[in-house]
Parts: sequence; C-alpha cells; structure tokens
Amino acid sequence: MSARNGSPQPQNTLAALDYQGQPVGVRPENLSLRDLAYRRLKEDIVLGRLAFAAVLSPRKLASEMGMSSLPVGEALRILEAEGLVESRDRVGTRVKVPTVEHIEGVYTLREALESQAARLCCVRASRQQRRLLNSMARQVDDMYARCARDDASDDLWHETTIFHANFHRFITECAGCPMLTAAIENSQVLIFKILFDSTLRRKKRPRDWHRSLVAAILEGDPAAADAAARGHIHYGIAEVLCCVRALQPGNRWRGRPRQGRRPASLV
Repeated sequence: MSARNGSPQPQNTLAALDYQGQPVGVRPENLSLRDLAYRRLKEDIVLGRLAFAAVLSPRKLASEMGMSSLPVGEALRILEAEGLVESRDRVGTRVKVPTVEHIEGVYTLREALESQAARLCCVRASRQQRRLLNSMARQVDDMYARCARDDASDDLWHETTIFHANFHRFITECAGCPMLTAAIENSQVLIFKILFDSTLRRKKRPRDWHRSLVAAILEGDPAAADAAARGHIHYGIAEVLCCVRALQPGNRWRGRPRQGRRPASLV
C-alpha cells in the first residue's frame, strides 16, 4: 500500500504483470528487451487480447515488436513457467488453454487466501482504509453496471476487470499482513482473476455485490467476514467451469485460432 498526503492508496494489480514490479506502460531506459516483450505478451494474454490457444510464433512476435526473436523466446519461457503459455516440441507455442483442474485449483487458493484476508481486514482496517474500501466497492459495482450495457467497449471491460482486481488486492493490504499479500501476489491468483474476467465477461451480478461484501467485512465479525468472502469467490464458478469444459473438445494443437478473438463459448 502506498500513501499520498497521509491517505492509503491501493496498489495497481497490473504492476504484477511485470515480474520485476515495473509499472505497466512505463519504459525505463534500463528495461531489457526481454522484459518489454514479457510485459506486452502478458498484458495481451491477461486482458484477453490473445485468445486461448492463440499460436505464439517468436519470429512473428519479434517482427511486430521490432526486436530479435531471442528476447521474445526468453519472455515466452517465463510465461510458460507462470502457467500462461504452453509449448510442445516440434509443434510450437500457444496461449495455454485452462483445464477444469487448473481453474478449480486457482479458486481453491483464492478462497483460502482471501477469506483469511477478510478476517484480518475486519479487525485491522483503519478508518481511512474503511472509507476507501467503501468507495472502491461502489465504483466496482457502478463500473460493472456500465459493462452490462450492450455497447460496453473493450477498454471499459479492461479498465473494470483491472480495477476489480485492485479492489480485492486492497482488501488483502488492509489485512495488515505483508506475507499474506506477498502470497497472493506470488501465486498470481489475481492475475488469473483478471484473465477469467476479461475472457468470460459476465454481465449479470447481484445488485450491490461488492458493497455487500465490504459491509460484511467491516461489520466487525471475523466469521461473517470469512463467510462473505467465500461466498463472493464461489459465485460464478460453475459458469466459468462450464465455459472451460466447452473448450476441451476442441483443444487440439492443430487448431490455430486468430489472435485477439475469444472462443465463441466465452463471448
């Protein structure tokens, strides 16, 4: 958490797109070509600009980025280690197609970490943090209400999913346990949350969904905060898993979906 004029400020989850913690969109003079390629590819994958199973040719990507294929190849290897990319010998590299087991694992980990964060936030959050949590919850709900419109733009969805992840990250910061915050960042559960939200684009959510979560967390009962966090995370899992299952029959390496287009089952 950073502070400005003495007030708490939530960190930007997109900063986690760069494994060295460099803010996305900034190009320091000492940032390597590998890091630039890594940042761009990870952002395109996480925000859904590159569809599941999209083929990633190092030579083509290098040409688009104006660099050699060496740093692009290094970036792809890092992304593969993080679970966002997969490759096969003599076949190629592509955006990883999630499995049901992987999705269930991500949600299980999120539930364990974020429910504990809610319990701690319940008793540790300062007055300033509580005000900011309420403000962010209202903004998240308002942004998703705008996204529910048929004319919602890609930019609005990207902005909303990122802000939504920042909101959940700030709950963890308010827990006052740096090791817990680090565990959430290192596990990349919020990065996968942005990925799922950007891809699925669920338009229907309960009214005041995030305001209700914050109200439950801040009413002073750790058990109630824990239950509210778990219920919040569980919501929509079945829909996500249904869409992932729909991907599996066509999950063949021969398929080469066009970059930037989502599978029809996830639109």
